[in-house]
Amino acid sequence: MESPWAASSSEREPNADRLQLNVRGLENEHGANHCFLNVVIQAFWNLRSFRRRLLDAEADDHSHARDSGCCYCALKSLFQEYAVSTNSTDTLPPDCLREALSGVYDERRFKLGDMEDATETIETILGILHASNLTEAENLGASPISHHIVEQAGDVGCHPLCLAHEVFGLEYVDVLRCTFCGANGEPSVSSSYLYTAYVSELLQSPQPKNLHEMLKELCQQSLPTRKCLECNSRKTVVSERWLTRSPCTFILSLVWPSSTPGKDAIWVVLSMIQPQLRMDQIFHTETSASSKTDGVYSFHGMICYCGMHYVALFWCPGRRRWVFLDDTCVQEKEDWTSATRFLMSGHYLPTLIFYESSEEAALAESLEELKRQVNGLEEQSSCAAM
Repeated sequence: MESPWAASSSEREPNADRLQLNVRGLENEHGANHCFLNVVIQAFWNLRSFRRRLLDAEADDHSHARDSGCCYCALKSLFQEYAVSTNSTDTLPPDCLREALSGVYDERRFKLGDMEDATETIETILGILHASNLTEAENLGASPISHHIVEQAGDVGCHPLCLAHEVFGLEYVDVLRCTFCGANGEPSVSSSYLYTAYVSELLQSPQPKNLHEMLKELCQQSLPTRKCLECNSRKTVVSERWLTRSPCTFILSLVWPSSTPGKDAIWVVLSMIQPQLRMDQIFHTETSASSKTDGVYSFHGMICYCGMHYVALFWCPGRRRWVFLDDTCVQEKEDWTSATRFLMSGHYLPTLIFYESSEEAALAESLEELKRQVNGLEEQSSCAAM
């Protein structure tokens, strides 16, 4: 059964939506501590694969209690305000979404003034969208979405896929294999919205490598301490990661060993970023796993952190510029080199990196300009001279 969230044929065509995207700041009054939520909202809005599906969805495509705040409705209402806003200096309030989130957690989390983690926040919102879809399917529409329902829904699959899984759902299987006798171990299935990589592992390589190569190495690792149960051979067991469901947008979550790394570490991570990734060159894949996309994902933006504050940086296809988003502040950066220079000067740590399917992301001319800029990033010596 086709997902109700699948993009229509008209959405795949080059149209005004790709060229005339409204970019707005989000309010963060003193003491509100909205920054962690603002960057997540900005990410959702700037990702066409999510934005179009949410805006085009019917009002009854989800479930919520009538007397309680609804995260889905709050997010869609905010997106509609983005879409109709004509003044580039307008700023939008995220309060309605924050209140809805706090309601889901009985005000134990996401209370006004409390600081939260942006990575956990994006997972929480996607989990709520998934739970809303499930409760509707199970005729529980009169029940408010609580954190208990969200937790229970995390163990239940959705068929057809909900909005969260249609856009961000990633599924893979880890298989142990003996390279000597060919025996396979018991497979382990994982499903998530984010793909996690530890920066400490990325920095261990003796030679500089790009993100593509590093992720590929992490997907196939030798296990020298494991012994094959069939042939008893040692140092022949490897772990292989097979992609079984590819998302429309691939989110890479970077876990830093410290919140205050040196500039060299930040530069290494920034210099690893590539304009495009291919899932079939990172994971082991079968044809069905990449059937919804061509397997090519284009770098579209990131969320960064520094000193208890979050900011976002996204590629704007219509302007062919990078847009820096810091609450109410919206600034264009001339190119990727100037954007990375700005991130380095502010000591911003990339924590979430977004790669969107090239079929969804932008016009071909815009993608070519993005590739030119990212591939032309200055060498470390230029960065060190800043």
